[in-house]
Order: sequence, then structure tokens, then C-alpha cells
Amino acid sequence: MDKEQFNINMTELSQNDKNECYKESFEQAHALKEEVLKEVNPDPSQIGWALFYEFKGLYKIKKYEEAYDLLNSTKPYIYMLTENNASWMQSVGAELAMHLGRPKDIIRHGQECIDLRLKANNLDSAFSCANNVCLFLKQIQEVSLNSEFAKLFIKLGEAFPGRVLQGYKHLVDNIEVSQNMELIHYVIKRLPALKTMKVGVGSEIQYELFDLINKIETAEWYRKSINEQARHKFDIGVRLRKTADSGDIADIDELFEEGVDINQINYGFQGVPTALIVAAFGGHLLMVQKLLEKKPDMDIQNTNGRTALLLAADQGHVDIIKLLAKAGAKLNHVDVFGQTALHLASWQNHCQSVQALIEAGADLEEKTKDGYTSLALSVTEKVPEVLKMLIEAGADIESRNICRQTPLIIAAANGMLDNVLLLLEYGADIKVVDEEGMSAADWAKKEECYEVEKVLIAKGKKKKFSKLKQGMIPFIKKLFK
Repeated sequence: MDKEQFNINMTELSQNDKNECYKESFEQAHALKEEVLKEVNPDPSQIGWALFYEFKGLYKIKKYEEAYDLLNSTKPYIYMLTENNASWMQSVGAELAMHLGRPKDIIRHGQECIDLRLKANNLDSAFSCANNVCLFLKQIQEVSLNSEFAKLFIKLGEAFPGRVLQGYKHLVDNIEVSQNMELIHYVIKRLPALKTMKVGVGSEIQYELFDLINKIETAEWYRKSINEQARHKFDIGVRLRKTADSGDIADIDELFEEGVDINQINYGFQGVPTALIVAAFGGHLLMVQKLLEKKPDMDIQNTNGRTALLLAADQGHVDIIKLLAKAGAKLNHVDVFGQTALHLASWQNHCQSVQALIEAGADLEEKTKDGYTSLALSVTEKVPEVLKMLIEAGADIESRNICRQTPLIIAAANGMLDNVLLLLEYGADIKVVDEEGMSAADWAKKEECYEVEKVLIAKGKKKKFSKLKQGMIPFIKKLFK
């Protein structure tokens, strides 16, 4: 067909496809293909484009059997598809096989799609296809056939933790149905690597990782497949965490004698995964003392990036804070929000904990991701004693957050009149402005905190009068000299 005429036909056809008029686009594509085939020497690429839209139209109007037959039938003509179109058709072929209940054909078309995607160095699409194959097999209760596709995630996804994780999820689905010993040993062998996989603290992937490891370690097939020593090690670790959670130290020495791993992570408890963390969070002082005798790793974090010290500060357990600080816990460790133990204790009004952290040497100027020091964060709360402690300990009263706002501006914007008065008493600069050029009084007005605005305006006028008065003194002295 004349190239110009073909392009005109294709423009009209693709417009219908774009507008989701798939019945019309299918009919146009079929007619166009037949027209091209009447040529003495039909152009294979023209046939390929018409065939692609004909197949897509059938798929979109849910004529699955016809679409599947079109894809798999032997063609009495030569046609040529783009690599992208060919791989998409194979991907859809796997889905059609699912709708038609043909598991082996899901695998065949899925593998062809992956081969084409990998040939084009399109890893994202290859992973997407492998994932779809696993889901299609699960949909028709043939999950036991997914192993090669699940392993593809693990083999090719080393730099992509989320993909590796997805592969293991599919394998676990398979094992739960098939009880395939080869796959069980495959997962068990790789479990240590899974536990040390680098993922962002507090990320969705980390939560999924903890859930998956817990699912594996508590599965009956896993427990049956590991030796008695490994089972015992896991079980006493679970007992240690439960004992630490209760605060009852009666059985703790027995667990120590049995060789319990003091740092064992219990993945089913993402917020409090170790014995030390759960004891510190629960305020069990004697339990923390016993655990510290065994020199546990105090840097282990929960999925919010909080160590035992941060959780003790969060709950206001002052004696535990002192113990952990003396034992060498990192005072300025930050969680996923950028908060330190001092931030957590300060804004929650844990006065004794704040004092203990200050005395231990906590950094008063450590900032959150938004640039808030402990003082700046606390001025949004009714915590006058904490504010006094921080200021008198040397906290910068003019520190700036990422918007260049000082504690006075922050307090004013939040309508915290008492905090504004306290900051002014300690000499906070009333004239400073943030990156938008707004002062504390401007923010109070904007947020309709009129009592705060009135105080700030009055204070500003008083300062101006005071300066004017000071400036007149030499003049008056000269006048009466």
C-alpha cells in the first residue's frame, strides 16, 4: 500500500484506539490488514502494525479466545513487529492464557515476553512481566509453577531490594502450596542474605521485609526443615523477648545460660524487635540492667529508626535513659523523622528525661529534617519548664528551621502565647523575619492569633520608645549643661 495512504489510515485507526473506541479500531485494523495483503508484494511492517491493532482491539473488547487464536495461529504471510509491540503481545498472551485456564501457555508467553524485554535491556518491563506471570498462575491456583519466574527477581534484582523481596514472596506462595523441598532449601539457604538486605529505615520495603522474614521463620515448613539447634536458638530468642516485655527477671539467667542471642531480632514485632528495645520502651528498669550486663548492641533500631534510648525518651523513663547513656548509647542518634532522644523527651514534656539527657551531653542544636532543634520543636507545645531548661542549658534561642523561622516565629504562628512571652523574657529578637520576609507578629496576624499579635506589637513599640528615649538622653544633658 502506498506509504502516504497507509499513514492516513493508521492516523484514523490510532485515534480511535486513543479514544478507547476499540471495536472501531479493531474493525479498521482488520480491514487495513486485508487491504495490505491484496498487494503483490505487501509490506511486512504495514502488516505488522495492522496485526498489532487488530490483536489489541480484540483484547480490549474482551474477545479473549479470538485474540489468543490470532496471536498463536500460523500466519500465511510475512509480517514484522517492533520489539516493543511484540513483547507487549506476548505479555497479553500470558494474561489471555490465564483467562482461558492454560497454565503452560502462561509460562510460554511470559518467558517470550521476558526474553524480548531483556534483549532490549528493559529490566523494568522484564520484572513486570515476571511478576504478572506469578500473579496469573496464582489466580488460576497453579502457583506451584512460578519458581523460575520468582527466581528471576532474585537473580537479576540484586540492586533492587523491592524486586528481590517480590521474588521471595512468590516463592513462599509456591512453597505453601507445593511443599517443594528444593525451593524450601533454596529459601533457607538465602535467609541470612535476606536479613542483611540493605533497605531504607522506615521505608515500605523494610516493613514488607520484616513481615516476610517473620512469615518464613514461623512457617511450619521452615521449622520442620531446620535442625533442632536452629529451632532451639529461635525459640529461646522468642522467649527472651517475651520475658523482656513482661519485665519479669526471674527466668532471665536461665535464658542466658542456654546461650540466648541477646540481639536476636523478632521480625513479628517491628516497633520493638529486640529484648533491650522492648524492655526500655516498657520501662522495665531491672530488666534493662540485666540485659546491659551482656553488652547488647544498643544501636539496633526499630522500623522507625528508634533505638532503645529513643524509645525510653519517648516514654519518659528517666532512670533507663541514665542507664543507657552511662552504658554508651548514642545520645544524638536520629530516627526517620530526624528526631533525637532530646527532641522526643522535650516536646512531650518529660522534664526529668530532658534534664538527664542534657546532663549526659545531648546536643541541644541537633535538627530534624525540617530544621527544628529541640527548643524549636517544643515551642509548639505547652511545655514551659522544658523550654526554660533548654534555654538555660544554652539552646540557641535564634536557631532557624529550613524556612528560616526562629522559635519565636514558630510559637507565634502556633498561637502559643505563654511560650511567646517566655521567649521574649529570655531576649528573643522580635524583629527577625523568615524566608518570606514575615516576622513573628506577621505570622500571628496571618494565623488569626490576635492575642499573640497584640503582645508582639506592644513589645515592638516599647522597644522603639526605649531606643528613642536612650537617643534623647545626650541631647537633654547638653541642653541643661
